[in-house]
Amino acid sequence: MNFFLPEGGGATHAACMCRFVTIAYLVISAVAVALIFIDPGDDPLSAIFAVTVAMPWTILLSDVLGDNVIVNTAAIGGCILLNALILFGVCNFFRRS
Repeated sequence: MNFFLPEGGGATHAACMCRFVTIAYLVISAVAVALIFIDPGDDPLSAIFAVTVAMPWTILLSDVLGDNVIVNTAAIGGCILLNALILFGVCNFFRRS
């Protein structure tokens, strides 16, 4: 059985597509967070990809958090995990229905 395209009906294909989207989101998010630390120097735009991937929660936290890089990176990581959990929950909801 193929991981992304199993044998079966349309619901099975939808569940596998949802799993693929969740895994792709996590991979893209990991690369975006890694770019924060790979980018040399003190560029304020080094986290723009991670902030974009973690939307909409980063908009809500932008006024609360200060200028600490470690705190902001941890908050972005939490926002990414929250988005991944939402994707996982939506996938499970559609898989059961």
